[in-house]
Amino acid sequence: MRPLKWKVTMWFLAVNSAFLTTVALATPVTPVAPPTSTQANVAYTQFARAVEQSGRTRGFAVLLTSDGRWLAPDIDAEGPAPVLLLRDGRRMSTRVLANDEITRLALIFGPTDGATVISEAGTLRDGQTVWAISAQDVHRGMVVGEDKVGIDEDTRRYLPLREYRFENLSLVGSMPVLDQEGRLCGFLSASLAIDSSAANMVRSGQFGPGGIAVSYSINPTVLRRVVTGFRMAEPRVDHPTIGAFWRNYPAGEGALVTQVLPESPAAQAGLQAGFVILSIDGVPVDNAVKLATMLFNLSVGDTVNMTVRDLDRTFTIQLKVGANAKPEASAQASETH
Repeated sequence: MRPLKWKVTMWFLAVNSAFLTTVALATPVTPVAPPTSTQANVAYTQFARAVEQSGRTRGFAVLLTSDGRWLAPDIDAEGPAPVLLLRDGRRMSTRVLANDEITRLALIFGPTDGATVISEAGTLRDGQTVWAISAQDVHRGMVVGEDKVGIDEDTRRYLPLREYRFENLSLVGSMPVLDQEGRLCGFLSASLAIDSSAANMVRSGQFGPGGIAVSYSINPTVLRRVVTGFRMAEPRVDHPTIGAFWRNYPAGEGALVTQVLPESPAAQAGLQAGFVILSIDGVPVDNAVKLATMLFNLSVGDTVNMTVRDLDRTFTIQLKVGANAKPEASAQASETH
């Protein structure tokens, strides 16, 4: 393993005394084994903590605010209290403050445990080095591309994804990915793939001494929306919505509108069932999946020019994007095929 190259000294400094320590919410129980790699120990101590629920490791949470809010992957908001594994080996119960079912990211509250508050990385260059954190090691990888059209195979929701390649990575649970400055790029998840038939782990050549693992996280636009919403005094994530459902247009490119919700942004703009959506702001809509991911990258309040066809008539309507915690822009795969 090559040495880490984070550019900021916070990786190796004690946590600033301004960070607050919250009270543990349950009695600690049996300690767990610490990370085996020195590099992993630095990353694990400064940024990530393993999180369990129902006796299963869900992945690794990162500290979002200094008052004890953690961003955690794959948490069941209706299930038992998630358990945070502290750096001294203790397990401490937490409580769920908010949950975004679209991305399956949750906001949990627990002890800060001396961790560093994380910031998000934003846009990265193709080929830029990143690091994935596991309990045993820190895995070097690189960014392959952003805004890939993908799917969460567990929920059957379409999402815009960022693609990475890692050396010899065995993906267990959801792993946080950091850039070289220690900023959050996303969470790798075995359920995310380019399409429903794509294998999450693909051996496709050499990257350093071992094989390549191809993995995915939600793209930076969606991650930033979740992080911003979870940092609010009253946590809430509003994803963009237009208030319509669609599927692939069987006679060619485009998305066929199958339903428009009353008083929705789509209805107010004049969109109707039977219209075929051809483009948004001049960008072609190839199919239903492309439309879903295009809308997911918009922001609430944006106004777009949507070109549609109705029978032999092609025209453009202006549509203002609305907010919805459960947007149809991430419609289930069965509804958009």
